[in-house]
Amino acid sequence: MGCKIIGDIKLKRKGKELEKLIAKELNGYLTANSGAVFWNGDVVTNKFTIECKQWNTDSFSIKYDVWQKIKGEANKDRKEALYVTQNMSKEILVTMSLDTLKGLL
Repeated sequence: MGCKIIGDIKLKRKGKELEKLIAKELNGYLTANSGAVFWNGDVVTNKFTIECKQWNTDSFSIKYDVWQKIKGEANKDRKEALYVTQNMSKEILVTMSLDTLKGLL
């Protein structure tokens, strides 16, 4: 299974453009109030609960407690957690656990 960079979108409407792109690329759907309620995920597929974030910087980070909450929500729905980020370079990166990655191989 190969890797690819998903899309090339502008950073102007932070979040929603990325969420729409990820939903389209991964055959998922946007969750209602995803911007207002952080812990429900922004995009859901049949396998994943996905949190999307855009950063207007050249780097990103995720705090352990945030990752734990994302994983907890995904586990409630019997799904795997993904944290998708896009920074100023417009490259889209996906954070996942090693177990999730192994399940994809």
